[in-house]
Amino acid sequence: AADIDLALQTAAVWKATPVERGEILKRAADFFEKNDGELFALLTREAGKTLPDAVSELRESVDFLRYYAGEINHAPALGLVSCISPWNFPVQLTFAPLAGVFAAGNRTMIKPSEFTPATSELMKDLFAEVFDEEEVAVFTGGPEVGTAFSALPFDHMLFTGATAIAKHVMRAASENLVPL
Repeated sequence: AADIDLALQTAAVWKATPVERGEILKRAADFFEKNDGELFALLTREAGKTLPDAVSELRESVDFLRYYAGEINHAPALGLVSCISPWNFPVQLTFAPLAGVFAAGNRTMIKPSEFTPATSELMKDLFAEVFDEEEVAVFTGGPEVGTAFSALPFDHMLFTGATAIAKHVMRAASENLVPL
C-alpha cells in the first residue's frame, strides 16, 4: 500500500508530445514482438491458453498499440487512469484499453491479476523499459493490493474481471467518485 500511495503522489502529467506518444506506443508493440516466445509460453502456462489463442491475444495487443500510435488524440487528457486486468486475457485486456489511454496523453497505474504472476512481471518490465515510472506504475500482488489500489482517487478506472470482484472494486471506487 505504501508503494501505491507513493506512486500516486509522484504521478506526473505526461509531458510527451503526440508524436512522442505515438513513438512510445510503437516501441511497446516492438517489445511484444521481440519477446513473443516468452509471452506465448507464459500465456499457455499461466492463463491456460492454446498456442493459437496466445498468438491471437498477443497479435491483438500489438495491433491495438500500432493502431493508436497512428490515432493520437489531441483532446485534453483525463489525468490518472487506472487499469485492473483479469487472468484470462492478461496481455490483451491490459494493453488494448491502455493503448487508447496512452494515445490520449493520460498516465496510468495498473494492477494485473495475481493469477498470472510471471506474465504480470514481464508486463511490468515492459513498462519500465518503455515508459518513465511517473507515467506508468504497475502493482502486482493479491487481494490486499487490489483493495488498496481500488480505493485510490483516480480520474478514471478501467476494470475487467469477475462480477463478485467488480462489486468490491465499484464500492471502493465510489468512495472517491471514480468513474468506472
